[in-house]
Amino acid sequence: MMKRRRRTIVVLALLAGLTILALPSVAFGGVAGDGLSSDLHNNASLAPGMVFVVQPGDTVNSIARMMNPGEPSEARADLVHELDSRVVVTGERVLIP
Repeated sequence: MMKRRRRTIVVLALLAGLTILALPSVAFGGVAGDGLSSDLHNNASLAPGMVFVVQPGDTVNSIARMMNPGEPSEARADLVHELDSRVVVTGERVLIP
């Protein structure tokens, strides 16, 4: 009887551990697929001084829209000035101006 109870507890603990490991890392403060932390991923706005990791498919325009959804052209000009380029590369870390 004790062995069966102990075995049941061990199995439940293993299942709980596997369930936690199966959750996406975003649930634990990781980085989402768009280069934003889970907090930023929910509202997708970038503030000055933040570091953004460029993901596949990102462009200067898409990053500018995340910086300032209301007036992306102004944010785009600031971003181009900060980068000294109109092109971003996947994996590049961009300091938001």
